[in-house]
Amino acid sequence: MRHKTLYILLLFPLIAVQAQGIYSLKELYYFSPYTETMLFDPHYDSKNKIEYYSIEDYMRIYYEYNEEGQIEKKTTYLWDEDWHRANWDKYKETTYTYQDGRIAEERTKLVTYEYQWGIPITPQTTETRRYTLSADKKTETVDVINYDPEKKTADTTLLIRTLDNNLDITHIEAFKIKNKKKELTGSFSPKYTVRYDNKGRIIKQLLDVDGGTFLEGTFSYQKNGYTTISKKFNRVLLGYLPRDNFEYTVSRPNANNEEYIILTAISNGKYVNHEKITLTYKAPLLVSSKTRDYTFNDKYISSEKTENTFDSKGQLTKSILYDLNKETKEWEKEQKHIYEYDNNGFISLHEEYMMRDNTWQGEEKYKWAFTPSGELTYHEKSEWKAGKWVYEDKIEKSYTISGKLSSKAEYRWYGEKWEPYERTDYTYDNTDRILTETLYKEDLSVWKPSYMKVYGYTPTKYSITEKWWRDDEWQTIREIIKTCDGKQSIESEIIHGYEISRKNGIEIKTPVSREIRRTIKYVQPSSYYDSLRIKDLEKVKTMY
Repeated sequence: MRHKTLYILLLFPLIAVQAQGIYSLKELYYFSPYTETMLFDPHYDSKNKIEYYSIEDYMRIYYEYNEEGQIEKKTTYLWDEDWHRANWDKYKETTYTYQDGRIAEERTKLVTYEYQWGIPITPQTTETRRYTLSADKKTETVDVINYDPEKKTADTTLLIRTLDNNLDITHIEAFKIKNKKKELTGSFSPKYTVRYDNKGRIIKQLLDVDGGTFLEGTFSYQKNGYTTISKKFNRVLLGYLPRDNFEYTVSRPNANNEEYIILTAISNGKYVNHEKITLTYKAPLLVSSKTRDYTFNDKYISSEKTENTFDSKGQLTKSILYDLNKETKEWEKEQKHIYEYDNNGFISLHEEYMMRDNTWQGEEKYKWAFTPSGELTYHEKSEWKAGKWVYEDKIEKSYTISGKLSSKAEYRWYGEKWEPYERTDYTYDNTDRILTETLYKEDLSVWKPSYMKVYGYTPTKYSITEKWWRDDEWQTIREIIKTCDGKQSIESEIIHGYEISRKNGIEIKTPVSREIRRTIKYVQPSSYYDSLRIKDLEKVKTMY
C-alpha cells in the first residue's frame, strides 16, 4: 500500500493546498478511470449539462464539446493567492482525439505563469497520453509521456488497465519504463458506483479501493437552484493515520454569487479540525471576497478574509487581506496588494504593503515589461526603506527578430545609481541555432569578458568549446565533440589546463590536455517513448 501511495504522489504535479483533506484527492487522480467524474464535484448549467468539475477552493476544470457531444477541450484553473493572479488562474489545457468513439490520445500543455525569483516564466512541459485497446478488449494500455522540450527529456509511465465486458476499469497496474523494462510501481482495484436523478444529475458516488470504501458522496439539488454536496474520504485505505480521514460539505447557489465550503478532519470518529470557507463571486472565476475560519479540537484558531477589486477586463487590481480581532470581533486590515497590467494583459506592476501603526507601509514592489508575444524584457525590484521605495536590482532582456534571447543583463542599485552585475550575450546562425554564449562580469563599473561557449555544427558532428578570459585573451579550457552516424554516438571531452613547476625559482606553466571518450549505442525504438531515450550507455576507458 505504501508503494502505491508514493507512486501516485510522483505522478501528479503536486501544488501546495491549505486544506489537507483536498490534498488526498489529487493522489488518486491519475489512477481514476473516470478522472473528474469520480473525484471532483460537477457544476450544471441551466440545461442540466455539466459545465465544469471542481475540487472546492483548489481546482476547476471547464469543458468544451464537439458536435458529437464528446469533450474537445478541457481547461484547468487553479486557485493562486501567492502572486498577481490571486484568483482562479488558468493552469493547463488538454485537447482530445477519438477513434471508434473512444479517446485515442490527449495532449496537455501548461499555460500558466510560474515564478523564479520574482520573474514570471512560462513552463513548457507537455504531457501526452496514448490509449491502446487490446484486440480482445480485455485490457487497455495508457502511455503517459511528460516531455520537457527545453531539456529534451521525457519521463514515461505505463498504465495497464483491466476491463470488464462493459469496458469499465476493474484493475490498474502502473509501471515506470527503464531500459525497455517495465518496473511495477503500484496497483489499484477501483470499484466505482454512480447514481443519477431523472434529470441526469449525479446524486450518489461510491469508490471502493482494495476492499474498502474510500469515497462516499451525496448530491442534492433544491428547487431554488441551490446545490448541497457532502463527501467523506477514508485515507486510511491509502496507508494514512486515522486522524487523516476527512469530509466536506458544500452549499452552492446556482447563480455563482456565493458558495460555502466546510472541510472537517476526523480522527477515530471525532471531528478534530474544522474549516469553513465562504466565497463571493463578482462573475465566474472572479472572487470578490473570500473568508476562511479555522478551529482545532473545538477551539477557535483564526479567521481571515480577502477582498478583491477587478478592472473592466476582469484583471485583479487590488487585494486586501483582513484578520479578525478576537477581542473586538472586527475585521482589521493586515496586508494589501496593488496590481497593474499592460495593453496586452501582462502584469506590469505589483506592490505589497503591510498595515503597521494604522498606516500602510511598503514591503516589496515589482515592475515588468513584456513584448506583445509575452517575452520578458524588463524586471525591476524595489524594497521599502525609511518610508519610501528604494531600488534593489533589475534585469533587462533583448531578443532577435525571430524571438530568440540575444542579451540578458543584471544590475544592482548602489550609490544612487544602477551598477552592472552580470550580462550574457547570445548569437545565432540563420537557422536560429546558437553559435556563441558570452558571459560578462562587472569590473570597475564596466562589463568585462569572463566566460564563453562556442557551438559548432556539421551533419554528423556537434561541438561545444568553453573558454575563460585570462590575461586579456580567450583561453580554451574544455572542448566537447559529439559525432553520430545514426547507430552510435561518440563523445570526446578534452580538458585543457596547466602543470606548474619551478626552475631556478621561476614558475613554469606547461599546457596539459586530458581526453575522455564515451560511446553511446542505440537500439531500434519500439515505441514513441523509446525513441526519446538513449539506450545501453557504454563507457570507454579514459585516455590521456
